[in-house]
Amino acid sequence: MAGKITCREFFEKAEEMFIPDMSTGMDITYQFNISGKRGGKWNITIKDGTCRTKHGLAEESHVRFETSDQVWEGIINGEIPTGGPIQREELKIEGNMSSAAKFLCLFMKMDPFERLAACMMTPNTKNLPRILRLIVNEEEANVLTRLPGTLDDIVGKIEMDKEKVEENLEKAFFTGLVIFDFNKKNEMIYALPNNYVDLLLTNRSNNSPEYFKAWKAFSKEMKQYLPGVPPKTRIIPVEKEIESKDSILPLENVTKIIEESTWRTVTQCACNTKLQNCDKPDVCLQLNAAAMYQVFRGSAEEITKEEALEVVRLADEKGYVHVTGGGGSMDTISVICGCCPCCCVFLDHYLNYGLKTEQFKSRYKAQTDPDKCQRCETCLSRCHFKARELTDEGIVLDTEACVGCGLCATGCPHNAVTMVCVRDEDHIPEDMAPMVSGIGAEELGL
Repeated sequence: MAGKITCREFFEKAEEMFIPDMSTGMDITYQFNISGKRGGKWNITIKDGTCRTKHGLAEESHVRFETSDQVWEGIINGEIPTGGPIQREELKIEGNMSSAAKFLCLFMKMDPFERLAACMMTPNTKNLPRILRLIVNEEEANVLTRLPGTLDDIVGKIEMDKEKVEENLEKAFFTGLVIFDFNKKNEMIYALPNNYVDLLLTNRSNNSPEYFKAWKAFSKEMKQYLPGVPPKTRIIPVEKEIESKDSILPLENVTKIIEESTWRTVTQCACNTKLQNCDKPDVCLQLNAAAMYQVFRGSAEEITKEEALEVVRLADEKGYVHVTGGGGSMDTISVICGCCPCCCVFLDHYLNYGLKTEQFKSRYKAQTDPDKCQRCETCLSRCHFKARELTDEGIVLDTEACVGCGLCATGCPHNAVTMVCVRDEDHIPEDMAPMVSGIGAEELGL
């Protein structure tokens, strides 16, 4: 698309802009409900390598986009990635997410690496394609843009023999760019990680200076789109100093999460590996499916529950915040990270880029006993959120700044700090997605 294009112009010209190469095997209708003066309702049907655009509502659609004319024009003109608007709910998508992710590839000219970034729900970025070029070659990227699907599905979408496709998928699995599971027919389904955060967590295939430089550039690039985006993570309190143990729920009980996990590994912090801002021990746990992938890839060894609990103890001792993703059930919790503010993308987003949502916090607040407090200031040094201040009257807590991590309580040498529950049980979101998952996996039985 030469020059900027409006919403109306995009839909009027969609059929002539259509790039059929990515549409093999597709039979899908997209519905667009776009608000604003330049908005309207349109639907686009992709079938057998053809594109048909109509004004109005489709009788049946597989993917539904709802946004404003301003946001949609920013996306189609390559000015903003989709991730920020999606998480701010400025762009709402319903239906098959893999088909949604591929939509721009059908109309915007991209090289294989730009297409792959788009298929990971992160189009219109300069540095994610740069990272992908350091992980896979062009042939592999072309195969990966045909995911998700079974091996036979993918072979049917690309001019490549089955053996070569399988070879590329296997290589991509070991670099962290493919996840797999089995559908109800017991067929193996291949899918991409659902966004760049999953790639950060899973890929450890390149240790070159150029790779680390690209990640730092990408992290800086994405920060301009972050304000207002709620984190997909939440803090788990250190349960040791919680005043009433009966108030602890299973999904915030680190010990119970570990005890009920099916797989466990410990690895070097993914954020620290990419950004290298501090010298940090291995205190990041992968659990359940995430740990299984690490073991299968040979990038980590399985550890016992006792060893995992020792990792949590070490993280607390070093003053790292316990952060996790997933909610609703124990088996969706895929990580317990020991996070430092200098490297962790989640803490960095929270502390520095306007992402201070209640969802990120635990259900607890710190409470200081003035009779026990000796004003040693240990708690101040362990608080990454500047929630504590020493005054003439003693320690004063900024209740809005406190996230309930519990580091002040576990570090207090005088046992003057405890954690008290201040939020209801429904504070833990039931629908928070696991941090390692696949685009389109839900529609394919994953």
